Amino acid sequence: MTGPRGSLAPRLRCRRSVTAVVLAAGLSRRFGSTTNKLLCLWKGRPIISHTVGEIIASGVSRVVVVVGHQGEEIARALDGQKVELVNNKSPADGMSSSLIAGLQRINEGDRPDGVMVCLGDMPLIKSSLIADLIGQFS
Repeated sequence: MTGPRGSLAPRLRCRRSVTAVVLAAGLSRRFGSTTNKLLCLWKGRPIISHTVGEIIASGVSRVVVVVGHQGEEIARALDGQKVELVNNKSPADGMSSSLIAGLQRINEGDRPDGVMVCLGDMPLIKSSLIADLIGQFS
């Protein structure tokens, strides 16, 4: 492959580091029962496990999962997946409180080039779509 003006230098595109912040602290009130929708089984696994698995498979640099309501149960559902858990102590304050908690955790470490905010209840999301978004960002 030739680069600009016919040179032999390959065209390289740097892949930027992207941290995913997964919001998983909600009370699941809109789900219509006392069951946390993130813990409901879909294809034999909790919904949150499917979502986070696809996010990890996309090639993000880091995954921060914000938990709150039933945080210990969510953590167990993610056992074995490479994630950082951060606790939102005020999940009843809404999604913005979870976003703040996740962003504060990111600021404690190496800053990524970008942040992708994901909801924990997206079991149909595909890692290829997330990877495409990261590619477009890069």
